[in-house]
Amino acid sequence: MASDLYKKLCKEAQNNKLNLTKKNFKTIRDIFKELSKELEIKAVKAKRKSLSERFLLDYKKSIDRSLKIVREELYKNNKKIILESAKYANEVQLSFFNTINNQFDLGLDKTFNVVFSKVPEDAIKEIIRGEMYKDRKGLSLRIWTDTNNMSKDIDYIISKGIAEKKDVYSLSKDLEMYVNPEAKKTFEYNKVYPGTRKQIDFNAQRLARTSINHAFFLSNIRSCKRNPFVEGMKWELSMSHHERQVIKFGPDECDDYAEQNEYNMGRGVFPLSELPLPHPQCLCSQYAVLSKSLEDIGVDLGKWVRGENNPSLDNWYKKYYLDFMR
Repeated sequence: MASDLYKKLCKEAQNNKLNLTKKNFKTIRDIFKELSKELEIKAVKAKRKSLSERFLLDYKKSIDRSLKIVREELYKNNKKIILESAKYANEVQLSFFNTINNQFDLGLDKTFNVVFSKVPEDAIKEIIRGEMYKDRKGLSLRIWTDTNNMSKDIDYIISKGIAEKKDVYSLSKDLEMYVNPEAKKTFEYNKVYPGTRKQIDFNAQRLARTSINHAFFLSNIRSCKRNPFVEGMKWELSMSHHERQVIKFGPDECDDYAEQNEYNMGRGVFPLSELPLPHPQCLCSQYAVLSKSLEDIGVDLGKWVRGENNPSLDNWYKKYYLDFMR
């Protein structure tokens, strides 16, 4: 069974991921609030101008430039946070082995650092390039698609504003309301602009949360594969799963994952190669199953370091250390 230390490290990593998600929520909101302020300034400047075709053309070009900046900021921010998330997951295995190394004086600290050094970077490449998704859409394309849909909404608001014979200031204020994530759309607003987003940052927040989860998941899997003592991965429902999902909507695939035993490894346990990808916004956790205690693992490694035959550790050392050092 996994040691108390291992479970503690898993819990810390999961908490770090959740805190990262909360922190990022504010970051994304601030990006759109800044865009809203820019439109507010444009609205004030445009207050006395007439609604001419030339003005609308220049105004739309200005908004498109702002959306391009938003797109770049979202990509830069997402790339940063998914790397942080991947590092949190990878740190579980690295900290676990470094604790064993220090406790048993194995002298393997360099080995462990090398073995796990590239895990986070390799994990996020799959997300950035879209390699882990069926549609093969990478991070940049997903963000571009989202902001492009925002641009279409803005075109629609402008055309509807013209049809409603709104003045420049009123139209500008409507656009400001559209991009302000904290603005409450009135009934009248939704009636005039049906089909536009009620919450401008919803898709950006959803993409970020999913990317954080998937980066953590991939790094977790990759790092566990580099732990020769891991026998499987257990799917554990989040503490809020019953309240958030089951009570409101009924059981979902996570309930099936947590209950299955089709591999005869125990309830909720999967082989590493069979662990399913969490759905968007999933809060469940997946952690390694270790049949040996920290002490037993330390003894095995100690014997191996002193020259005792251990084919499993020999193969591990060759695959993840020697091959990397060549």
